[in-house]
Amino acid sequence: WVAPRAMDPEVRVSVTTFWSVVVYVANSLIFLSMGLLFGLSRLLSYAGLIALVAVVMTLGRAIFVYLHRPLSSPGTSRLPDSWYNVIAISGIRGAIPAVLAISLLTTPTGLPAPILDAIVATVFGVAFVSIIAGNLVAVWYVRRRFGRSES
Repeated sequence: WVAPRAMDPEVRVSVTTFWSVVVYVANSLIFLSMGLLFGLSRLLSYAGLIALVAVVMTLGRAIFVYLHRPLSSPGTSRLPDSWYNVIAISGIRGAIPAVLAISLLTTPTGLPAPILDAIVATVFGVAFVSIIAGNLVAVWYVRRRFGRSES
């Protein structure tokens, strides 16, 4: 990787911080748009579908992480199993699917309104559940597995 040799450490920290703020602002705008374009009450009518899709996506992520574990670190340097568990249970990010769902609301697609509502509600609901539940479970697991650091 060229960056360690091409930039001073202070410049690298500044660039990384800048892009982290840009990503944070972009994600905030995306999720604010979600809330403005699609009411929370509509999500509740699709709670069963949202739960089903969230479970299937979490299982799919876990299967992907564990099946690719042998390929992720060839040679002698292997990540501890507990790190793979953290990767598998961490929240699935939803910014790109949310943008695609928002575009379904703002462009003519020819899809019937109930189908559009189900797609958009499922995307927003799964993103919400993943961010909240996935991060809560990940924090619980990390504290249980690695101990809690008092700062």
